[in-house]
Amino acid sequence: MSFIEFTLGKLTKAEFVAQLPKHLAFECWAPGVLYLPGEGPVSLVLSAGIHGNETAPVLVLDEIVKQICRRQIVPKYACLFILGHPQALLEARRYCDTNLNRLFCGYHQKVKPCIEANRAALLEQSVKRFFQLHDTHKKQHWDCHCAIRDAIYPRFAVVPVAQEQDMHHCQRSMASHLSMLQQAGIQAVVLSKLATHTFSYASYIQYGAQAATLELGKALPWAQNNMLDHQYFQDYLISLITSNTHDARGETHSRLRLFSVAQQMIKSRDDFTLAFAADMANFSCFGQGELLAYETGREYRVKEKQEMVLFPNAKVERGARALLTLTPYHDKGLYD
Repeated sequence: MSFIEFTLGKLTKAEFVAQLPKHLAFECWAPGVLYLPGEGPVSLVLSAGIHGNETAPVLVLDEIVKQICRRQIVPKYACLFILGHPQALLEARRYCDTNLNRLFCGYHQKVKPCIEANRAALLEQSVKRFFQLHDTHKKQHWDCHCAIRDAIYPRFAVVPVAQEQDMHHCQRSMASHLSMLQQAGIQAVVLSKLATHTFSYASYIQYGAQAATLELGKALPWAQNNMLDHQYFQDYLISLITSNTHDARGETHSRLRLFSVAQQMIKSRDDFTLAFAADMANFSCFGQGELLAYETGREYRVKEKQEMVLFPNAKVERGARALLTLTPYHDKGLYD
């Protein structure tokens, strides 16, 4: 039984459903969208493969589904397993026409019809259906990715947060979420107040879910992944689904590094150019006044004493984010 093979069209729906165990009420809503009812009080969306070249998290979710089907693990909570972009996964490319992870919150309606727009609409409807089925549950969505470059903190998360005036009311929930991320092996968290069109942000803003975009190391082709590098994270997801206390098996974690977004740089011209090496690692640090990027009529420089770069990519489409910079987050009340 392979969730991946069905997602990629190598199994028909009938063939896939026939392989699902009769004792579980799995529902196959669409290729790459698999629903499993649960008791509550938590409902989990676990997604991967929104970008087709980020394969390790896809293998993690596929293995978890296999273990459920073999009765090796017994889920407690309702789960929606999503493999996001079947065509891009099949072609081993980031996307086909445009970045799927910029088309949520209804933004797919504002672009020309394409594979990604259709897929974003389907995924939005699937998540809406899932959370409506479990409206009284605590909602959570972890969207699992891999970064296209190295990082000083290889396993990190981007977590949407409320505006400052609402922060007091969500501190307890945020502290709990940060603790979960730390237990999952995440090393750094970017707390972002930016309104975006990402998959996890849509679940946060539309349904109040505890949401995060997780970056789990570097993106690699299918066969090049060493899945032992992801075993700890996979074990944590299993403990989350089954509501069992996670056994760290001797692994210790240092305190999470917390960051805020300092600047967001949007590519507005075709000649947008980074002022540093294209393979610069995420979280690399620059000093005040240093040039980060430039395009016709504009330079982008460090404004704070120090800022770290995140997701630099001069090859994005015009109008898309080409670079974020970060500063340390100092609100102790949120974490302590």
